[in-house]
Formats: sequence, C-alpha cells, structure tokens
Amino acid sequence: MAFCQSPACVLALVALFFALVYFAASAARRKRLEALQNFALTGGFCFDPDAAAVPQQLLSVLPVFLHGSSRKSSNLLYRSSSAGQTLVFDYLYVTGSGKSRTQHQQTMVAFNAQVFLPQFELCPENLVHKFLKLFGYADINFPESSQFSKMYLLRGPNEEIVRAQFSLDARTLLQGLPGWRLEAAGQWLAAYKPGGLRRPAEYTEYIEQARSIAAALGLRGMP
Repeated sequence: MAFCQSPACVLALVALFFALVYFAASAARRKRLEALQNFALTGGFCFDPDAAAVPQQLLSVLPVFLHGSSRKSSNLLYRSSSAGQTLVFDYLYVTGSGKSRTQHQQTMVAFNAQVFLPQFELCPENLVHKFLKLFGYADINFPESSQFSKMYLLRGPNEEIVRAQFSLDARTLLQGLPGWRLEAAGQWLAAYKPGGLRRPAEYTEYIEQARSIAAALGLRGMP
C-alpha cells in the first residue's frame, strides 16, 4: 500500500523535517553556549553571548570584518590586563546569493595591544596565489626562511616595516603552526583559522597558539 502520497501528507513530512533540523540546531547552539559559559568561568574571561562588547573600531579596521553581508558576532569572551585586551568570539558572514549563497563561520581571536602594528595580512599560500605571482601579485618573501615563505603568503603596504615585524622567531613559530590567518592594523591583531567554529574543547589550545603568535610579533603579555 502506498504511504503518504497526498500533497498534504508530503507537506507535513517536509515541515516535520525542517522542524527537526531547527530543534537540533537550537539544541547545538544551547550546548555550545553553556560550554563557553563554563570555559569563561574557569578561564577568567567575561562572557557576552550577544557580543555587544566587540569594539566597532575592530570591526571597521580589519578586512576580514568587511567581507560579505549579514555579518554577525556572538559568544564573546574577553579579558584585559595592563598589556591590552584579548577577545575571542564567533563570527559569521555571507557571500553570494541564491544558489551561490555561502555562509562563513570562524572563531576569531583578536588582540588590542598598547603597541603599534603595521598593516599586513598573512594567509596560507595556495596554488591560486602561486599562479597570480606570475602576473606580479605582491608577496613578501624571506629567502632565509624558505619554508615559511612556501607555507604563507604575506602582504602589506609597507614591506620594510612588515619585514621587521616578522622576526626569525615569529617565522619559525608559524612554520610549526600551519593554517593560521593573521590581519593587523594600528593596535589590532586578529588571528583565526577558517573552516568553521572551534569546538569549546579546542579553545584552550586555540587561544594559546594565537597568544604565542601575538607574542612572537611583539605583543607580549597579552591576557
């Protein structure tokens, strides 16, 4: 006997499917929220689930926060010291529309330091970058750190100052930490790995890696 062939029955099943997806997603968000609240308590962070405390200056100065549309920050953890401020938060934005619409999510670690940073962007180098270099795409390379230069694409408007920022220690550290993206300007440095949100269980290692990168770039003692 045929099962549920009427339009009304099909619509009911579709509605049930989307309801289950919605409730599963809501449960996952609640679980993440609770885990991050606990992490904040044990890690000495303040917690702001709506991320209202993310400074507008940060969101307006670094390119990663200017991409796409429907930009949203959430689940902000932050703490401060005399050296500056550390912020960790979920960040979402959308590119494209219709069938080409893509949602991007990543866990950001941002540092507001008491030192000036030159404007630069660092990201893992890929085949597209290598191809573009054939047509003059600018890249700051270090002949004495060939492995670093193979792994990462480094760009900035003032090459001399950016070179000085990336000491041998910083380049050596990043060689052992593949996949990171960095953006800096003024007193802000953002570090993140694309490809989705970090699980709360990964936060300790993720934040410590970002702090070690910041220290190697001269932002020592960040909270």
